[in-house]
Amino acid sequence: MQNTPAITEPAIQTGEEFYDSIMSQIEPDLVTNMLPLLDARYAAESPEEKDVRQARYDAAFEEFDRRSAEAMTALENDVHTYKVSSMREMESASRQEETNDISNLESSILSA
Repeated sequence: MQNTPAITEPAIQTGEEFYDSIMSQIEPDLVTNMLPLLDARYAAESPEEKDVRQARYDAAFEEFDRRSAEAMTALENDVHTYKVSSMREMESASRQEETNDISNLESSILSA
């Protein structure tokens, strides 16, 4: 069987990597390594400041939802493209193998 070229697999992030890659662009306070530090960081804030921060976080999560939906659509498209490419390469390799088998069979028949 003929070797087929390697297909580049789409990169898949862990859930945490996916979340952090998007959230770090929106609200750095909300990346996973910062979450355990927030209580200490904002211990002295007033209730009004806390409300403002909470509103900022709510907006950040809404933006995260929008961007993550876009990223998931792009990932689904990449996976579909990868699947189609893989199938085409396998079909091509199979056709080539069949052509070689037929050629070998014809040669055997003609030399008999």
